[in-house]
Amino acid sequence: MVGKSSYIKLVLVIALLLTSISILAQDNPGEVPFEPLFVADNNINNLQWSTDGDILLFEEDVPSLEQEQVSSGLWYRVETTPLGRDIIQIAETQAIQLQNEETPSELITAIPSITNDRGNVGLVFPSPDGQYQAYPTPHPEFSGRSTVALVNVNTGESNLLVDIQVSILQTPRGYSIDWSNDSSAFTIRRVSTFAADDLYYVSNFSGNMTDTTVELLELFEIDGEDVGFSKSLTDLSSDGDTLIFHGFNENRSTGWIALANLTRDNSADNRWLHETTGFVRGITFDIDSNLALFIDGTGLHQIDLETGEAVTLDERINSTWISRAYFSPDGSQIAILGEISKSTGDQALYVIDVPQ
Repeated sequence: MVGKSSYIKLVLVIALLLTSISILAQDNPGEVPFEPLFVADNNINNLQWSTDGDILLFEEDVPSLEQEQVSSGLWYRVETTPLGRDIIQIAETQAIQLQNEETPSELITAIPSITNDRGNVGLVFPSPDGQYQAYPTPHPEFSGRSTVALVNVNTGESNLLVDIQVSILQTPRGYSIDWSNDSSAFTIRRVSTFAADDLYYVSNFSGNMTDTTVELLELFEIDGEDVGFSKSLTDLSSDGDTLIFHGFNENRSTGWIALANLTRDNSADNRWLHETTGFVRGITFDIDSNLALFIDGTGLHQIDLETGEAVTLDERINSTWISRAYFSPDGSQIAILGEISKSTGDQALYVIDVPQ
C-alpha cells in the first residue's frame, strides 16, 4: 500500500507535468520586459537579502578543471540607494583564505561569513533583531556532515540542531534559512540533490536555548484532508506562527496558495487562499503579514489575507521567463533569476520594485 506521503509526492509529479503543459501552451512572451542588472556567464547561486533589505548578496559560479575543488565562485553585492542600484564584486571563493578576521568587510556588511573545515564560504543568517545567528558547523556525530548552530549573540549561549544534517560539500548551497520578522522562529530548508527537499521549523528558543524545538514539516491538514507542499515556496509570518506555502493534494493538483498554523493548536486555522496557474516562482508575506505576494504563470499577485481578495499587480512579472524569485524581507523588492530573452535563454539577474 502506498503511504500518504508517497501519494502526495506522486500528486506533485503529476501537478508539475500539468503545469509544464500549461506553460508550453501559452503564447511566447517574446523579449523580457525589464532590463537585467547583471548578465551571468555561468550559474548564479546563493542569493540572500540582508535583514534590512538594502543589500543583496549572490555568487556566480566559476568553472574549475580540478575535481577536488568543492566550491568556486565570484561574490557580488547589490546596494539599493535613492539613486538606483550598484553592483560590486567583493570576493572570490578559493582565491583568498576566508578566515573570520580576514573576510572582506563588504561581505560582513551584507551577510557575515564564516569558514567551515573545508574552507568554503558558509553563510551566517542573523536574526532581524541581531540577537541570534544561525550557521553551519561540523556535525559532532557524523564525519563529513554538518549541522546548524544557533547562537545567542548577547549571552553566548548556543545550541547544535543535530537533528538537521546538511552536506559540507554543498555548503552553502545545501541549505537556506528564513527568519520570522520578530526573530522568534525560523525555517531551514535542507536541499537534496537526489531526493525531495526537507523543511524544518525551529522555535521556542527565545526564553531558554535548551527549550529549542525542531520539527520536520511534511504534511498539513486543511478541511480534513492531507496537503503536501513545495519546500522551496514558503514564508514565515511576522510572529513566526504561520507558514504560507504552495500546496496541493488529489483534489487540488494544480496547486494553491495556502496557510498553516505552525503552533499546531488548531488545524481549523489552516486554509486555502488562491489557485495558481503554471509554475509558481516566489511567495512571501508582506512586512505585517496582512498581505501575501506570489508569482505564477499569469503574473505577480497580491492577496488580502483577511478578505481573501486577490489582485494582479503586474502581468509582466510571471514564470514564463522567471526561473527563481527572491522577495526582500519587507516584500518591496524582488531579486529574479530569468532569461534575457526567449530566443537566447541566457541567464540574468533582475532586481525589480514591487508595484504599490
